[in-house]
Amino acid sequence: MCIKNIIKKSYLFLKDNYSYITSIYLLLCRAYVFLIFFKSGWLKLKSALKGHWHVVEYLFQHEYNMPFIHYKITAIIGTFSELFFPLLLLLGLVSRASAIVMISIILFINFSYMYHDKYFICGILVLNILIFGPGKFSIDHIISKKAKSKI
Repeated sequence: MCIKNIIKKSYLFLKDNYSYITSIYLLLCRAYVFLIFFKSGWLKLKSALKGHWHVVEYLFQHEYNMPFIHYKITAIIGTFSELFFPLLLLLGLVSRASAIVMISIILFINFSYMYHDKYFICGILVLNILIFGPGKFSIDHIISKKAKSKI
């Protein structure tokens, strides 16, 4: 088989399966962001469940300094946000709204706490979800498909 035929078959495969390949990529983006943020929120929640919420509050008071909001409030909001919005992203439910919240969290982390490559990568991946949507393997897609069929 010559190179020209391989390139042609590859092109036709990609052309025919573009939406599925893109959807797999977007699912992987959602899964990566979920793992990074949910793990962080889960550790904070585990500390709280073991009676060590004061450690989480200490982090928010001294490490993740928010000048305009009391650290006890930011500890609750931050922990909830790290658990809830990545889960919505993973499921592909209200994905674009969740992506906007996740971008704001990522910006907060990068500008007030620390710059880290994994958060930069998460930001790029979340931007992909914001721009292209969650893909075919999402609850948003199922809802959209059912809504279009009723019209």
